[in-house]
Amino acid sequence: SKSIENTTPMNTDKSELIEFNRHGGTFQETMHVIYYITGGCKFKCTYCDVVDNDRVNTDIDNQKLIVDTLMRIEKPFEIYLYGGEPTEYKFIHELIEYIIEKRSKYLTRIELQTNLNVNFNELSKFLSYDLVTISPSVHITFLKGDNIHDIFDKICLIDQSDKLERIDFMLEKWKKQQHIDLYKMLFEAGYGSKIIFVYNYYEPNRKDIYTGKWNSNCVEYDTIIKNHQSTQENYKLVYDNGETVYKNANQLVEEEMSFEGWLCDAKKNLVWVDYTGDWWECNTAQIKSPPRGNILTSSDIFLTETKYPVVCRIKKCDACFFVKKWRQN
Repeated sequence: SKSIENTTPMNTDKSELIEFNRHGGTFQETMHVIYYITGGCKFKCTYCDVVDNDRVNTDIDNQKLIVDTLMRIEKPFEIYLYGGEPTEYKFIHELIEYIIEKRSKYLTRIELQTNLNVNFNELSKFLSYDLVTISPSVHITFLKGDNIHDIFDKICLIDQSDKLERIDFMLEKWKKQQHIDLYKMLFEAGYGSKIIFVYNYYEPNRKDIYTGKWNSNCVEYDTIIKNHQSTQENYKLVYDNGETVYKNANQLVEEEMSFEGWLCDAKKNLVWVDYTGDWWECNTAQIKSPPRGNILTSSDIFLTETKYPVVCRIKKCDACFFVKKWRQN
C-alpha cells in the first residue's frame, strides 16, 4: 500500500475506511483512565465542553472506593486526573496521597491536567509527589491573576522538577499576539517538543451560542502550527483499496467519521470514570451516551469489561482519536 504525507487531502474516492489507529505513540500499551474528579473550574472558557460548575465534587470517601477498584486493574495503566480543574477539588491532595498509598504494581503514573491557576507553593506541593507528572493546559484569554510570564515561569518550574509531561496549548481566537509571544518564549527555552496545539478557535463547544464552524481568520497561527506537525498526535487511516493516509488530530477536526458498529479498543485501553462512579468506554461516549455501568455498585463488571474491545456506540466520533478501531467483517 502507498503511504501519503500529512499534507495530502483525505481519501476522496469511493473506497471505504476499514482501520483507524493512533500512529507512532505508546498510548495503546498503557491503559489510560480519565478520572473526572470535579466539574468545577473558575476559568469558564467559553469553548470548553467539560466544565460543569453545577457538579463540584465535595466527596472523598467514594473517591477512595473508586481508587480501590482501579488498583485491581491487572495490566499497566495510568490515572489522568481531569475536570473541570482538578486542583480546585477540595480533597485533591488527600486523593493523590491515597492513590500513592494504595498503588498497585500496574500503576505507571498519575498525570495531572491543570490550567496552572495555583500559586508557586501549591504547585511545588504537587511536584513533590513521586508518581505525579503535570500537563499544563494554557488558556491565555481566560487567565485569572496570572500573565504569560507567570505561566512560563510555572512551566519552567515543572520542567526543572522533571515532571513536565506535555503542554496543551489552546489556540484561541482572542489575544492572538499574547499566544504568539508565549509560544516564542517556550520555543526559545527548548520546550517546542512538549507543545501540542489545540485549535479552540474552531469552537467545538456544543452550546447553542457557538457556530461549530472553522474560524478561518486565525491565519496568525499558521506559521507556528506548521512548525509543530511532528509533535501532534498522528493517526493511520487504512482503506479497503490498500491506500494508507496519515493525519494528525487537528487535521481530522473537519472530517465526518462515524465508527458506529466498528470494533474499538476503547474500554480496553481507554476509559472515562466520573467521580460518581459512573464510567464510559471513552470520552466521546461520555458526552453522547449513557454510562456503561457504575464502579461503586458493580466493580467486578467494570474490571471484566475493561479487558475486551467494545462495539462503538457513536454515530459521529469527533473526539475519540486515541485507540485502534476496525470494521467488523
